[in-house]
Amino acid sequence: MKLKTKLYLAFGCLIGLFIVLHFLLMIMMNQLNKDMEDIVKNYEMLDLASTITEEMNIYSRESRGLIANPPEELKTELQTNREKAFENINEALDSLQKLDSHEQSQELVQKLQLLSNIYNGMNREIDALLKEGKDEQIMQIYWHDSGREVREEMDKVSDKLQTIKKQAVYKELNHSNKTYNLANKLIFVYVIVSLLVGIGAIMFILRGVIPNLNKVTSIMTKVAYGRADRLPRIEITSKDEIGEIALAFNEMALALEEHSMQEKVLKNAAEEQSWLKTKIAEIATMYSGIDDLETLAHQFIIKVTPMVGANYGVFYIKQGNGDEKRFQKLASYAYDHERIGAECFRLGEGLVGQCALENRMILLKEVPGSHIKIYSGIGSASASDILIIPAEFEGEVLAVIELASFKSFSNLEQLLLKELMSNLGTHITSILRHMQVEILLQESQVFTEELQSQSEELQLQQEELRIINEQLEQQYKRSKEDNRMIGKGKEI
Repeated sequence: MKLKTKLYLAFGCLIGLFIVLHFLLMIMMNQLNKDMEDIVKNYEMLDLASTITEEMNIYSRESRGLIANPPEELKTELQTNREKAFENINEALDSLQKLDSHEQSQELVQKLQLLSNIYNGMNREIDALLKEGKDEQIMQIYWHDSGREVREEMDKVSDKLQTIKKQAVYKELNHSNKTYNLANKLIFVYVIVSLLVGIGAIMFILRGVIPNLNKVTSIMTKVAYGRADRLPRIEITSKDEIGEIALAFNEMALALEEHSMQEKVLKNAAEEQSWLKTKIAEIATMYSGIDDLETLAHQFIIKVTPMVGANYGVFYIKQGNGDEKRFQKLASYAYDHERIGAECFRLGEGLVGQCALENRMILLKEVPGSHIKIYSGIGSASASDILIIPAEFEGEVLAVIELASFKSFSNLEQLLLKELMSNLGTHITSILRHMQVEILLQESQVFTEELQSQSEELQLQQEELRIINEQLEQQYKRSKEDNRMIGKGKEI
């Protein structure tokens, strides 16, 4: 039997018991509510009966006060109080007649109304006799004739009405108390029965569920202490809900393993991108303030070589044009001048020249031991990988770097070098242009100085010509004077 069926059966029994108890309690609560309404109604009627008795006493007291020949200033007050008490008696009687539907109570209320009207009429007659001053007749009516009998009868009827209402209140209270006690007993029985049924259902369910749950729990406990990419699996031995849970857990474990692998991939990618951007920014800040190629090459090679885990590095810069174009060694890292490499390469000459000619990266793996050795103070060792990368700008290779390492260059390190070399070409071009501008400025300055020198020479020549002109002019004047003197001598 499936766990779902067992649960349905157990909860069905509990729900059935609950429904039965619910209907019984609803019936009892409705009865209690009805009893409470009757109690409140009887209490209201009891209160009205008490009000009638109290108002009758007030009415009699004020009537006696009027018979006692009170001062004039009190007569109006006594009459007002008596009339108010009579109105209250009639209002209470009307309310009783509306609230109480019992025949006995209705008869008593009607009798009270009749006696009240008689008693009121008698007091009206007494009032008329008071105005005429017939005190003896007043005393006879009030104390000996019908007055006393009416008052006593009204008291008896009122007391009887109060007694009936008190009995009704007590009866309803007893009935309500019995209903309440019965409801408590039903609830107690229901709790006991529900507890027994619940315990039985739980035991019935647990006997079939606990062993499988323990197995599932033990596997799930191992998950907390295991690796997220290698989760344990639950062996499925049943086809009930526990088996479905085991199947779902196995599927979840597979999904979590895949998610963990994807998360690791994404995390590694994010870390690589962060590392890449950080290193690119670090090299970018290095360019600030560098305005010559030698400083650029030196700073670049000493920073980039250890950044990518290389142990040896050389920076070659393009020099010359046309057939004279070559790549000259300009800076190095851990370079041994006596043992390693050539100082310059033409296009296509060696791997450096071939890299510049093809404008592509060249990666050598498993380099022979005789090819290159990296030296330190305590020994030397052969490099494992050699990486040669060009730096170009608008298709023209401007520089080449050669790196050697004891380990293989990772894809991330190669990607970093490509980005850095791409930016390097731009900065080399900027420095070359700056150097051209400096050369032009120097040539312009030399040309300006030559012009200034020539201008000074021209000024000197002009001064000499001016002096010569002045001398010629003086000679001309002297020759002219001589000619004139000669002419005068001939005339003589």
